[in-house]
Amino acid sequence: MTASTPANSTDTSRACGVTEYHSAGLIACTLPSGHVGLHVFPSSKSSPAQMGYSLVHGDRRQAYGDPKESLERVAKLWEPILGCSVSITQVALCLVQLKIARELHASSFDNLADIAGYAELLSIALGETDL
Repeated sequence: MTASTPANSTDTSRACGVTEYHSAGLIACTLPSGHVGLHVFPSSKSSPAQMGYSLVHGDRRQAYGDPKESLERVAKLWEPILGCSVSITQVALCLVQLKIARELHASSFDNLADIAGYAELLSIALGETDL
């Protein structure tokens, strides 16, 4: 953690009551509901790929559990809607496509970090990357 405040974080800091800053470009906030939320702030120290990796191997891993189980859970939920079987690879690719669609509308660091994160998530789920 670092004590320095990201340059573009002041509005969010006041709105959510920042509790701690993370060097990877994340700010942990205590929301009015009492829940902790994370905000992504790009810094010169982190690339989208680094941020995606940090998200998958950090708080989101704890929040959402095992990557393969998480993708399998989503696949099972999508199957009745789509009317066909859905693989974990298809889930990850569809989530990446969602972020690409958003990126085409309005470019953001968050979209690119999430694309990298979904690729990392799939790589772990397929056993190509160690946790």
